[in-house]
Amino acid sequence: MKSPATTWLEDLQRLPARCLPELPAPTVFTVYLEDVDEHLSFTTWEIPEPREAPAAGRTWLDRLELAALVAAVEADRFFAEDLRGLCRARRSDPAARLTEETALSGAMGDLPDPSGRFLSLEEVLTRLDASLISVQLRDDDGAAHLENALQRDAEGTQRAAA
Repeated sequence: MKSPATTWLEDLQRLPARCLPELPAPTVFTVYLEDVDEHLSFTTWEIPEPREAPAAGRTWLDRLELAALVAAVEADRFFAEDLRGLCRARRSDPAARLTEETALSGAMGDLPDPSGRFLSLEEVLTRLDASLISVQLRDDDGAAHLENALQRDAEGTQRAAA
């Protein structure tokens, strides 16, 4: 029998990725980009300016950047290499922002997948060569009160590989 955390995570990954910036609970999704040893966290709220330089190996995107990223992936205008480049750019310029205009680079926005549906979170991450390692829901005080079991699994896997 699957644990509730595993079921919840699977359900979340099947959601249309376009819905994520509009989730009612403040949420942080963290993905791992293995080939560049980078963690990317995206939030369902806007990150205020000015932004600080990210910690080594960690890049943050806010809800507007997440929406731009998803739209560009769905329009086949943003790929794994673009995401790695964004992480590199953010380290040297924390104020660098991903907008829908720059992410789409001239493509028509709001184009659905040719199958007539929007891509799920899992499909977007697959196209970006990224894997979801944690999801945190945050209360009004900003304290994490739920982190799925996948975070512990990822830490165990990293220790085993070391």
